[in-house]
Amino acid sequence: MIGDYYKQTVSVERYTESVSTVGTPTQAWTVASTILALFVPGGGNQRISSGRDTLFASHRVYCAAGTDVTQKDRIAYSGQKYRIMFIKDPNTLSHHKELFLEQVL
Repeated sequence: MIGDYYKQTVSVERYTESVSTVGTPTQAWTVASTILALFVPGGGNQRISSGRDTLFASHRVYCAAGTDVTQKDRIAYSGQKYRIMFIKDPNTLSHHKELFLEQVL
């Protein structure tokens, strides 16, 4: 089972905006959840093509199909931050999700 490979702990961070008690707007990335996943570094920037579209991804994360994650979130792992470029449900089987990431420098 693919879940047996989910051994790394990664954080899903969500961008939030709020207003402080004195009326000052505040923006921050907060940890929405911590999940078990398989984190796979790419070999440099991988080109993933689908027809005419091309995506450059530096890393991939494989996680459970029911994981609450969107392209507006980001991943934190081992002290680094990664922007989610694309989320794929292979063969639309709801078996697992593949997150294509780009490291935020």
